Amino acid sequence: MPPRALTEAEREAVLAELHSERFVDASPAQVWATLLDEGRYLASERTMYRLLAARHGSVRERRDQLTHPGYAKPELLAERPNELWWWDVERHEALCNRAVMKGHRLRSVAADW
Repeated sequence: MPPRALTEAEREAVLAELHSERFVDASPAQVWATLLDEGRYLASERTMYRLLAARHGSVRERRDQLTHPGYAKPELLAERPNELWWWDVERHEALCNRAVMKGHRLRSVAADW
């Protein structure tokens, strides 16, 4: 046991304060700040979190959390020629006068069938 560790009685006092009716819906950070405002210091904020996690597993998000549904990557399926098309923009630089030309190209994905 480290020499600066809380005794069993001090741990019980911290846990009793955290589970009291007054602080039942407050986070350990709020409990710690409120007790400091009143001139009482039981333990550090981190120690309060550590005691809750070790003894009771009480440290968790108390609000209900939404979960997002699973995302399935869309797949493109062509079963015969000319059923699926894609387009592309090409950029070509001319050799003289530094002219830039853009061209649109439309191709069938399954054109080789």
